[in-house]
Amino acid sequence: MKKDEWNLTANDMISHATVLIGAGSETTAGVLTAVTSFLLENPDKLEKLKQEVRSSFKSQEEVSLDAINSRLPYLVACTEEALRLYPQTGVPSLQISGDNSIICGIPVPQKTVVGIWVWSMYRDPKLFANPDEFQPERFIGDPQYANDDRDALNPFFTGMKDCVAVMELRLILAQIKYNFNMELQGDSRHCLKDQKNLFIVWDKPPFNV
Repeated sequence: MKKDEWNLTANDMISHATVLIGAGSETTAGVLTAVTSFLLENPDKLEKLKQEVRSSFKSQEEVSLDAINSRLPYLVACTEEALRLYPQTGVPSLQISGDNSIICGIPVPQKTVVGIWVWSMYRDPKLFANPDEFQPERFIGDPQYANDDRDALNPFFTGMKDCVAVMELRLILAQIKYNFNMELQGDSRHCLKDQKNLFIVWDKPPFNV
C-alpha cells in the first residue's frame, strides 16, 4: 500500500507512534519483572524452570524461539501465568458487539463498544482455580486445574494477531535463566502485591535482585 492511501493526519501518526513505542517496550519489561518476581517468591517453581532450561541446551547459542516452544513447556507456562496474574494494560480491552446481546442482564445493541476489564476476568474463581496464586502447572495439564477456562486468557491477543512480544519475552527469560542465578533483595519481596497505582500501564515499584 502506498503512503498516500493511508490518509493519515499528523495527529493520527503521532497517536500510532505513541502506542507502538509504549506497547513495544513498557509491556515486555513489565511482564519480565512480574514473572521474575513470581518465580523468586516461589523457589520450587524457580528451580523447576532452571532445571528445564539448563538441561535442554548445551550452550547459550542453542537457545532459540523454535527450541523454546518445543522443549520448554514449563517456561511457556510461567510466562502465561505471569500474564494472567499481571496483565500489562490498565485500560479495558475494547470489543464491538456484532449482534444485539444481553450481558449480565443488560441489553447491548449491535455495534456497541464494550470494555472488558481483564484483571477481574483473569482472577475470577469461576474461570481459574486458585486465581490469586502463581501456578504455572495450570497450563501443563495438572488435573487440579482441568476446569480452568484457559481460552479466557488472551493478554497479547492470539492466533495471527498474537503479539511479537510473547516470543521476545520467552527468549529473554530463557537466556536469563540459562546464564544467571538470581535472588530477591528483602525490600523487593512481594513488591507487586496489592499494587494500585496505574495509568494505562503499571507504575512499578523498585525491584532489586
